Amino acid sequence: MIFLFMALFFKVIDVHKVKDACQFMTKNMAVFYVPAGVGLMTSVGVLAESWLVITVVIVVTTILVMATVAIVQQKMGGKEGHHD
Repeated sequence: MIFLFMALFFKVIDVHKVKDACQFMTKNMAVFYVPAGVGLMTSVGVLAESWLVITVVIVVTTILVMATVAIVQQKMGGKEGHHD
């Protein structure tokens, strides 16, 4: 995904060349979550033992991702919407 993003960002790949594949992937995205859901159901015992650690990791990484996206957006998007 990072390589695709970089190729699109630097215009190495034309958006129109990947449009059909991207639309196919997003329309069928639910299929990609089925194996993950089955894996979660088969690992209920491990999840029950480690729920606190898993919850902390999810919260911390979510905050880090949100902060990273905000910083990148500010750097790439400029500060036109910024009002003091």
